Amino acid sequence: GVSVLRDKYEFGGKNWDKNMPQRAKELLQICTRLGTTAIKLGQAVSIRTDLLPAPYVAELSKLQDKVQPFPTTISRQILRKELGLEGEGELEKVFKKISSVPVASASIG
Repeated sequence: GVSVLRDKYEFGGKNWDKNMPQRAKELLQICTRLGTTAIKLGQAVSIRTDLLPAPYVAELSKLQDKVQPFPTTISRQILRKELGLEGEGELEKVFKKISSVPVASASIG
């Protein structure tokens, strides 16, 4: 945030256009690190070309369909925790079939 303000107001704003692509990439990283809610907000504003400059729209639109994959072991741990299951093999008791190969990943919100 401070970098954007410095770009806009320091030295008459001459760094604003030059640094905008880098600042847009930084915003994408921030949204990704902050998690689900920030990703959903980023997705929502990524289609608002009337609100954001083109570099920001381009970077945030990457949130639309480019969620980083993660290991199946982590997804199984999350499922077990959310379903209140204790150990290995418990998921197979709940689900008729569960793939060991990831099909896709997506943001939720």
